Amino acid sequence: MRLLAVAKRELRRLRVSELRRHRSYWRQHAREAYSEPLPFDPDWSLLRRLEETGQLLMVGMFVDGRLVGHAALTIYRHAMSRGKVAAQEIALYICREFRSFGTASLLIRAMERMAQVAGCSQIILHVPARARRLGTLYARLGYRPLFEVHGKELKSDGVGMDSS
Repeated sequence: MRLLAVAKRELRRLRVSELRRHRSYWRQHAREAYSEPLPFDPDWSLLRRLEETGQLLMVGMFVDGRLVGHAALTIYRHAMSRGKVAAQEIALYICREFRSFGTASLLIRAMERMAQVAGCSQIILHVPARARRLGTLYARLGYRPLFEVHGKELKSDGVGMDSS
């Protein structure tokens, strides 16, 4: 706990415009979070539109003014549950040197409060298959598995849905 004990920590709502300015944070995120090199380039215009319509909530952890972690939720009405409002986590990332100091728990609890204020009755969090520690953290915070998700990367063949 020594690293964060001497630093000034601040947990606050994060705006897309502010998040975008932290380029070194994004470079570190891309290096640490993904096993293969990829052009990590969020769709900033989509994120701004979601934020403007109240469908995107983000919170950031700053240490001495430096962004060291963030969490983001999208808000939606669940069509198969009579319009129940839910939140889905789309991002949770903490710079490696700031992990194991309770930062993830603080970010998740802040996400929960923001989702409640937005009228959500449920939050769905994702656990990548290789992130077992994250699943353990979610369980400790009261989350439980709801379903198993499988994914597959599809290669584009250049043919669109409306092609003749």
